[in-house]
Amino acid sequence: SAEVRQAVQEIVDAGNELVARVEQIRKFTILPRQLDVEHGELTPTLKIKRKVVHDNYESLIDAMYPPD
Repeated sequence: SAEVRQAVQEIVDAGNELVARVEQIRKFTILPRQLDVEHGELTPTLKIKRKVVHDNYESLIDAMYPPD
């Protein structure tokens, strides 16, 4: 929802004030569900499996960075 996105944006903005420009978050997407072990996106020790997350959400990631 718009309220959730705004709340996350405020947190991101506050965090961005604390880091150098090259470290700042410029774009983000809120996923439709939490990452979990059942979908293979997390290991049993809750580490993110980046390739699986990329494969599962490739369309959302691509939408953030459209070709010029």
